[in-house]
Amino acid sequence: MDLSLYRTKSFESIDETQIDGAVKKLSQRYLGLEAGHYEYLGGGSFGLAYKVDCGEKAYVLKFYSQDGMNTTQVKEMQVLRAACRAKVPAVYFCHTRDEAVPLNAVGMEFIEGITCVQLDPNDYPVEARKRMAIEVVDALHDIHCVHGEKFGFIDGPRYDHWLDYYKPFARDLHDWTLANGHDPRHKIPPRMVELFRQSWLLFDRIFDQPITRPTLIHNDFCVCNFMVDPETLALQAIIDPRETMYGDVDLELNQLSNITGNDFFLYETYKERYPVSINCDVKCAFYAIYNEIHCYRLCGQSFEYIYPRMIERLKREIEKYLGIELTL
Repeated sequence: MDLSLYRTKSFESIDETQIDGAVKKLSQRYLGLEAGHYEYLGGGSFGLAYKVDCGEKAYVLKFYSQDGMNTTQVKEMQVLRAACRAKVPAVYFCHTRDEAVPLNAVGMEFIEGITCVQLDPNDYPVEARKRMAIEVVDALHDIHCVHGEKFGFIDGPRYDHWLDYYKPFARDLHDWTLANGHDPRHKIPPRMVELFRQSWLLFDRIFDQPITRPTLIHNDFCVCNFMVDPETLALQAIIDPRETMYGDVDLELNQLSNITGNDFFLYETYKERYPVSINCDVKCAFYAIYNEIHCYRLCGQSFEYIYPRMIERLKREIEKYLGIELTL
């Protein structure tokens, strides 16, 4: 694995037995406040977030499973705050693990609302979900209006061409999947391994259109990472960027269909309101399934229940764009 292609390079699990002491010590050290009640807000592949009540002030304290991800995410949030009309939480402090508190953490602004993934789409009429989609993709497009000179991570973009970065990155994921995908411990279905093999052979045809504009992307913009008012569906905040970079905007758009994204019309609304590449659909399907293996390798957490849908999506989009029917 070429580690220069990856933003996060090592995995450290979070010792949840240390959370209580960390909440109290970090609140005192950085804010000068006594932590009272705290509650778990949620977590994902790379961190756990808590609401901490300090009496006069409540804030969010997030703990990170990846070394360096806390400092990187602070920089990413600052860049996004400057680019986007939507609220991005303000950062109060960033802690790198030490002897007193051996956990990486960031303290940030608490914003009322819940993440979109917590909503049941069936609880809201179609028109309300479509109105929400417009507000969400308009805020996302603010970010996409920022462009760089080169492609790559925000703290040092260095690639003149997108595929100079992405093709080796994807090749590494392909090679790992073919070498390890049949190991039952990884829970990767054989059809998915075969799809990696066949889709890689078609890489240059899938990516046959030039990608010329380094575009700022959040890079994990799925329904888990924006917050809404559960009553009105008004957008409250954009949270949790990951590996924010100047890249291909289609790499961002693939996440709009993830989990319940299609139930909220995110992908189709973006395509209706803003120009996209002619091979957007097939690239997004490619990006989605390769990103899933990327995340699995970093955090060791498998979401195999979504694999069948991803497999069928990429198979279908290859057939539509290239006229090639894959046999898996």
